Amino acid sequence: MTRGVRDRALLLLAGSGGGRRRSEVVGFQISDVRKLDADTWLYALGATKADTGRVCREKPLRGPAAQAFTAWLMAAPAESASLFRRMHKGGKGETAGSSADQMGRIVQRRA
Repeated sequence: MTRGVRDRALLLLAGSGGGRRRSEVVGFQISDVRKLDADTWLYALGATKADTGRVCREKPLRGPAAQAFTAWLMAAPAESASLFRRMHKGGKGETAGSSADQMGRIVQRRA
């Protein structure tokens, strides 16, 4: 169940606001997100492949993506770690983040 909650949040965040590269999504840390109001989260998008100016931009996360994201944080709370952590059978998680290859497998499994 926890894995499904994580996958939903990961996929909705990746597709929100024009889409994010796999490497960007799996690189997010808990410290990169903050709650703006009851229905909106902001996530800091650091330097990207297309924009290497090292300008930290914040992007909003609203609607179903924000709801899925809230559910993920409630299902697997953590003080500091990768935002989308690896999950093992039985719902046990790690502090290490997923890799871009693992995200690719999540997309294949859920598509």
